[in-house]
Amino acid sequence: MKTIISDRQWHSSPTLNYSIKYEAERANVYDKTVRVRFQITMRSIYSSCNFRYPLYVKISINNKEYTVTSSFGTGVKSVNYTTEWISFESEGISKSVTFTPRCGDMSHTSKDSGKISFPEYKEPAAKITTHKISNIGLDKISISCSTDIDVDLVQYRINGGSWKTASSLKYTISNLNPNTKYTIETRVRSKNGGVYTTSSKLSATTLDIAKISDLSDFNHGDNININITNPANISSLNLKLKVEQSEIFNRDNIKGGENSIEFSDSELDSIYKLYGTSSMVTADFELVGEGYSYVDQCKIHLTGNQKNGHRNINGVWKRCKRWRNIDGEWKRVCRWINIDGEWRRCI
Repeated sequence: MKTIISDRQWHSSPTLNYSIKYEAERANVYDKTVRVRFQITMRSIYSSCNFRYPLYVKISINNKEYTVTSSFGTGVKSVNYTTEWISFESEGISKSVTFTPRCGDMSHTSKDSGKISFPEYKEPAAKITTHKISNIGLDKISISCSTDIDVDLVQYRINGGSWKTASSLKYTISNLNPNTKYTIETRVRSKNGGVYTTSSKLSATTLDIAKISDLSDFNHGDNININITNPANISSLNLKLKVEQSEIFNRDNIKGGENSIEFSDSELDSIYKLYGTSSMVTADFELVGEGYSYVDQCKIHLTGNQKNGHRNINGVWKRCKRWRNIDGEWKRVCRWINIDGEWRRCI
């Protein structure tokens, strides 16, 4: 036991001294409850002691009072008394104690104080009470956590990698890849105890980019429908068409779902010029949104009277064109004409 008061006189007639020792403990460093008990020794200098009144020591600790009662028998010079365990809660490592010894006669009183110390308290490991995915995007996943006690550090890791510090219990992991599965763990550190707790694993797959889902070959001059899948609900999509690496159009405000694409005469003419001696060209449709692009490819075909004769002009075969009403329907046909020694295409 540790001494808190050593052989201190509290009464002079008769002369009475007392000493107090104590021991204090916690069940473990994470337990707020402290247990303490005191050993009180009262000593008289007289050879024979026989008090008519009991002797009291009132102990005041943690705003509560405990009274120890004892008395001398005839011829007894000292009395030792050990209290029961006194329990209280404390997160500190010491506590002030007040001692008030007295005889049954109220005039024989004194007051003293001291400080007891006990093992350090550490806040236990935090419990992660909720751990869930709150939002999923193209390249980011948001996590929401809660704990039963305060924490001073939140970290996460993906796919078993290194731990990274998060801003709070609600955090977002960015710079991920679209349409990719990730496993996510969170760990927290209790504010006072410095003990880490790791969550169970969460699994989530980022959303896919916007894509063209059903592009098919089509004939020159046809209007087409292009279906767009847009899992991330990207608000601004852009669609580009290149034919044989030449850009034909660049259109904004493309939406998810079905989009009707109508070609202007100038766009059709630009495509027509790219056929050369072939009746088919390669078309690349590029869909762009949120910095990601998706390219799908198809063929554009010339059919029927769109496939016209070629003429060798100065050693080079060229396609010429014009429109002609055949049986009440306008068809595209071709021809070239030499004007002032220069071959020109007529429409």
